[in-house]
Amino acid sequence: MRILFLSSSALALLVGEGSALAQQQGPASAPPTPAATASLDINRVASGGPNDRALGAAALPEIQLLASADDKVASLAWTFSTSPAGDGLSYSQFSLRLATSIQDKEGDNELLGLTGFPGGTELKLNFTQFFGHTRSPEGAALENENGIIEQAVSVCQNDPALNAARRAQVCNLDNPDSPGVSDLIWRYNRDRFDEFNRGRFAPVFPFVGVEIGANQDRFSYLDRAAFSLSKVSRFGYSGTLFGGAIFTHSLTSVTGSFTFSRRYNAHGPVTLCQTINATQQQCLTGPDGRPDVSRHTVIALELRHAFRARDDGPAAVAIAPELSADLREHSYSINVPIYLAQDASHRLRGGVRLGYVNRRAPGGGREGEFNAGVFVGVPFQLFR
Repeated sequence: MRILFLSSSALALLVGEGSALAQQQGPASAPPTPAATASLDINRVASGGPNDRALGAAALPEIQLLASADDKVASLAWTFSTSPAGDGLSYSQFSLRLATSIQDKEGDNELLGLTGFPGGTELKLNFTQFFGHTRSPEGAALENENGIIEQAVSVCQNDPALNAARRAQVCNLDNPDSPGVSDLIWRYNRDRFDEFNRGRFAPVFPFVGVEIGANQDRFSYLDRAAFSLSKVSRFGYSGTLFGGAIFTHSLTSVTGSFTFSRRYNAHGPVTLCQTINATQQQCLTGPDGRPDVSRHTVIALELRHAFRARDDGPAAVAIAPELSADLREHSYSINVPIYLAQDASHRLRGGVRLGYVNRRAPGGGREGEFNAGVFVGVPFQLFR
């Protein structure tokens, strides 16, 4: 059993709580016209996630720290390029992820399953393409949508917490500094927020992507011939294809991935001794020889889902289990973050993380290992 502590970047599927997916324009005193409400802008969409998962992004550099009795790793993620939204909410993004060991540990770090950090220093480049479309309500559906917006505008204009200047900015959708209709409804007509989303956005938002990575690790080993401890650097790489869908009306996403990687593994430690004189020996302990190369072919399936305490409320509990299997090494793993603790904005930021890895034992048969820990600083956010 290993206990670990995590502090990570946002785990998000699309926009976070209170973010404006649709920055639509319209008069403050009347519901927007059909032409106005058809204009969508997703520049603020974020599909963030833990730095170890395929689906993830961070508008600003986000740090993730992991630690256990055996392992300590720091990583940084940053989405540095996002394309403008095309017709139907189709857009792409590039992300960089950098991870490094912050203690003297060589070889795989499997706190996060079979596709976890390989050790040393690793750099990954991720490209994700999102596809989606919006509806253009007509007739009764359009009247209903306009009514939802009008109610939000009315409540906003009577908000005693806003002064005149803030009211003109927040409540007036014609104002270029307005947070957008999505934010407006979330703040001032939250009971009908999901109703608005169901009328405007398609229930499924698919995505595909590719991720490539390279890592450099330095290993120490015991050189039998020279009877000395030596060091050697090794270069590894990985490539991942992934795809899935975000189910916008049910606070759920599914991601499947295929990863091929080359890694290096240190041998187990041995102790060698040689005689110095009649009464003394010199002994050295270290990994027995240079590290071995290993190649891995891993398939994985991840589910993210949030549970609400009430239909119109924020998420009260969320899970993000991932099941993975290494087809070459005949090993498998399940890793389950469970989000329980909310912050002041009702975003889930902390909880527990459970994992299990089962692999072939060196001497034959199989061996399994459980790990468990807690995490903080990881807001779980879904399509809003």
